[in-house]
Amino acid sequence: MISLLGMKKSSEHDNPRTYSSAKDRYRNQDKHRWRKVGVWLIPVVLSVLVTLDFFVDGVWFIWSVALTIITFFGYTVLVLEWCVWKVDPARKRLRIAFLIVCALTLLTALGRQSSVPRTTTLVESLRPVPVPVPSIADRSAVENREYLDIKREKLLEFFDKYNEAQSETLVKPYIGKWMEIPGRVRNVSREALPLSMQDGVPYKWGIKVILSTASGDKKKLAHIVTQATFDDQRWMDRAAVLKRNEDIKIRGQIRLVFNSGFALDHCEIVEQ
Repeated sequence: MISLLGMKKSSEHDNPRTYSSAKDRYRNQDKHRWRKVGVWLIPVVLSVLVTLDFFVDGVWFIWSVALTIITFFGYTVLVLEWCVWKVDPARKRLRIAFLIVCALTLLTALGRQSSVPRTTTLVESLRPVPVPVPSIADRSAVENREYLDIKREKLLEFFDKYNEAQSETLVKPYIGKWMEIPGRVRNVSREALPLSMQDGVPYKWGIKVILSTASGDKKKLAHIVTQATFDDQRWMDRAAVLKRNEDIKIRGQIRLVFNSGFALDHCEIVEQ
């Protein structure tokens, strides 16, 4: 019995064709194992990319579609090589065609990317966004100053006696005049300032200081709130280092009067 098994084993090694075919069969299985993994893995990746196409836009959409196309054709090549074209010449032509498709897809994506408007990144979205601020006068009005000739509390009394529309009409003659007001600093922040279009840039940054001033008539209003905007670099540097609860006095041009205070432009710090 042992001699028969030995003869069978030796006969397999003595026959080169039988031994080679068996060896090639196992080699092909090992060589094509990655195809079995790819057949199941690539559809998962493709489904993720197709889903992503519906949730992104701009440049992200372009590259998501490009990756979807490349993945789809790559999967097609994988299946065709495994099931249809098993001969090397046919496979080479198929792979060359796939590389051409990849190159054309990437070139098209690059071309489309240059025509898509630039989108805001996450870091940029966290920065302060310039918001148009209504302005009643340009810098030329700073030189020709006309000061407020009534008590500031009188302007605020209009909002107690009349509705908002009537009050805005009554305070309109005082818009653009200058006033001085003392107060306590509540907050200091950056402010987007509109510029004339001749400057080429629609906005620049200024400093906004929120002041709280004790009212002369505490029965009606405990504190007057003033939004002071500094747009001159000299005063911006001074205002930027003001501390909370610091007592100061400012001078500015009235841009807006509302029921609890004022909004002033072109502000300056008055030395006390």
